[in-house]
Amino acid sequence: MSSKRKALSMAQSDEELSSDSDGSYSSGGDDSDEETLGEKRTRLAKQYLAMVEHSAKKGDDDPTGSSSIDDLSGEDAVNARLQVLHQKSTSSYTLPLRASLSSLDLTAPPASYHKCQTTPTAVALRRGTAYASEKNGSVYSLDVSTGARTYMTRGGRGSPGVLSLCASADGNSLAAGRADGTAAVYDVRTGGVVANLKGHKSGVTALVYAQQPPYGLFTASEDRCIRNYTSDNQYVETLYGHQAPVMGITCMRSKPVSVGRDRTARVWDIDNSTHGIYRPGASGGGDDCVAAVGERTFCSGGEDGSVRLWEAGKKKPVGEVK
Repeated sequence: MSSKRKALSMAQSDEELSSDSDGSYSSGGDDSDEETLGEKRTRLAKQYLAMVEHSAKKGDDDPTGSSSIDDLSGEDAVNARLQVLHQKSTSSYTLPLRASLSSLDLTAPPASYHKCQTTPTAVALRRGTAYASEKNGSVYSLDVSTGARTYMTRGGRGSPGVLSLCASADGNSLAAGRADGTAAVYDVRTGGVVANLKGHKSGVTALVYAQQPPYGLFTASEDRCIRNYTSDNQYVETLYGHQAPVMGITCMRSKPVSVGRDRTARVWDIDNSTHGIYRPGASGGGDDCVAAVGERTFCSGGEDGSVRLWEAGKKKPVGEVK
C-alpha cells in the first residue's frame, strides 16, 4: 500500500508541474509572491541584462564619441557594457584617446607648435580638450579634433615657469603649479584666472583634484608640504610628513597619495588626520611620479627607472619592474 501511495503522490506532483509549465510566466501580478528565491534571482538578472543590452545599443558607454562599442552586437556588446560598469565602480575606468586624437594634425614642425620647452600636460576628455604649459609660464588649451590652440596665459621673461597641471573632475577648472610656489586656478570656460593660491615656500611640483566628493585640490611642493583646498579654492590645511621634496601626487577616490625624494609613498586619510607610509626597500630610490590605478592600488615611477605597483595596506610593493 505504501508503494502505491508514493506512486500516486509522484503522479500528482508531475501533473502539477506540467500544468505550471503550460502557462506563461509573468513578473507581475499575485503569482510573483509565490516565487522561489532562485526564480527571483533569475528574473532580476534577466531584467538587468535586458537593460544593459538596451543601453549598449544606444551607445551610452562611449563618452568620447568613438564607435568601439557601437560596432559590437549581442553578447559582445553586453559583455563590453558590463566591463565598463565594473571598471567605473572600482575607479579604474579609462577613456580611449585614439579616436579623439586621430584627426589631430601633428605633421607641423615642432618649432611651430612650441616656442620653448613643454611641461606636463593635463587632459579633460569630457570637453575634447587638452591643456599644456611651457617653461616660460604660458598655459594654453588644444582642441584635439582640430588642433586649434588658444592661450590662457602668455608667459615671458620674468614669468614663473609652470611645473604641473591638473584638470578638475567636471572639466571646468584647471590648476597650474608654478615655480614660485603659487598655483593658478583657471576657469576653462572663460580662460581667466579665478584664484591664485599662495603658501608654498618653493615650487609646486605636482597637484591633483580629488575625483570623488568633496572634489578638493591638493598641491605638492619642493618645500616637503602638501596643501589642501576646497573645490571653491578655500585653504583647508597643510599636510606634513615628507622629509624631502614631494614630487608627485594623485588621488584614490578622495584620499591623496604622494611620493617624494625621501623614498616613501604616503596615503593620507584626511578625515582621521593620519597617513600610511610605504617604502620601496633598501635598494629602491625616491619616486618622481604616481598615478592611481584603482580604489586601493596605485603605481609609482622611481628616479632609478623602476615602476612599482602598490596596494593599500601593504607596506611593500606588490610588483616592481626595473
